[in-house]
Amino acid sequence: MSAIVTSIIAVTGTLLGSLMTYLLQRRSIERSERFARTERLRGEQIKIYSDFARMVLDFRRAQRRAWAERAKDKNSEAFRTAEDEVLRARAAGWTALYQVELITEDAEIRRLANRAMELAGSMNKAESTDAVKALTPEVRAAVESFVRTAGVIVRKV
Repeated sequence: MSAIVTSIIAVTGTLLGSLMTYLLQRRSIERSERFARTERLRGEQIKIYSDFARMVLDFRRAQRRAWAERAKDKNSEAFRTAEDEVLRARAAGWTALYQVELITEDAEIRRLANRAMELAGSMNKAESTDAVKALTPEVRAAVESFVRTAGVIVRKV
């Protein structure tokens, strides 16, 4: 009888030990997967935020070039080429903005991204070359504000 009780205790102990090992390994795997997912999201955020900043600055540059060509000759091939570049840069900027909006839940990041894009887009409505030149540092400041705020968010992850 004593051998049966000893065997039951041994089997129960082995089963409990196996169950505990399984549960601990499962928690460890879940934690590793959560960490990997967080790091993957962080990497995507860094890429999307930096791509957005680059696209807005490219859009700003294209706007300035188009203004310069317009001032020389509105009917020139160089102006039409510059205008085409503005259209491509604007489309790339909007695409990058949509990616920012998809990857973040932060309202401030969204607001700053939209502000940078609005400022860059407003350059073609400027009344003069001086107005375009005045908007240039404003766009850069808006992008820098976006990057600083996004950097804080990315470093928290």
